[in-house]
Amino acid sequence: MLTLVRSRRHPGSRRAPLRGRLWTFGGDVQLLLCLATTFAAASPSIQIETPAGGWTTSRVVTVTGRAEAVKPLGMLTVNGVERPLPIQNNQFTATFALGRGQNAIEVIGFSTEGEGAPVRAQLTLYAKIPKVDLQVLLFWDTDKTDVDLHITEPGGEVINYTHKVSTQTGGRLDRDDTDGYGPEIYSLGAAPSGVYEIAAHYFGDRGSGQTTATVSVVAREGTDEERRWRFEVPLTRAGEKAVLAKINLPPPGMQLGAAQKQAPAKHQPDAPIPRGH
Repeated sequence: MLTLVRSRRHPGSRRAPLRGRLWTFGGDVQLLLCLATTFAAASPSIQIETPAGGWTTSRVVTVTGRAEAVKPLGMLTVNGVERPLPIQNNQFTATFALGRGQNAIEVIGFSTEGEGAPVRAQLTLYAKIPKVDLQVLLFWDTDKTDVDLHITEPGGEVINYTHKVSTQTGGRLDRDDTDGYGPEIYSLGAAPSGVYEIAAHYFGDRGSGQTTATVSVVAREGTDEERRWRFEVPLTRAGEKAVLAKINLPPPGMQLGAAQKQAPAKHQPDAPIPRGH
């Protein structure tokens, strides 16, 4: 934008300093040419850089991308399951587990101005992976914190970060997250019938205080018996352990009944913190 300012200089007057460039015509008429530069605020945007879509043979995948003018905490949705998405220095990265077949992935950013609709980026990714009888994802809503997934299998074997692969079933902890949000992932290809106990242990809070642990469960994936559940529980301090659910898997071919979905959350506020994590 160009601005013209006309002024008349009077004898004895002092010229005030002005920004711009000053031209004098005939000794008393001056024109001040000012160049006004307007800096437009960046519009909110978000984009996924990897994966690019198509197909994969990996069950656990990391999504990366860039965002502009959005709040530092967005949302990642995979097949309808939401989890927090931290955005730092205009970049984001998050790891998650795919289901067999087509997967719908969406990242959501919220404007720093607090106005307008969220910005979104979506892709679909086909996973050529074996089906699982049981998959458990644990994530939580606080950064710089460590929550551990504990699965007790029907034979009594406990799978967690200290013992990642079951000697009885082959069930495994695919990922152990120690610095916030998760996920931690347990998967089992051929699950024996019986009760599977799912617990979350608040290993360390680094002064962050309460966090909410969320567990997403899929059983008998890709079959007529497939079932999905979601459980949440607040964890108030480091050392606390809570049982979020007990899943009673019947033998293959039998439907999972409503009464078998879960047991009430059980808290152990003073559970000891394991060493060596």
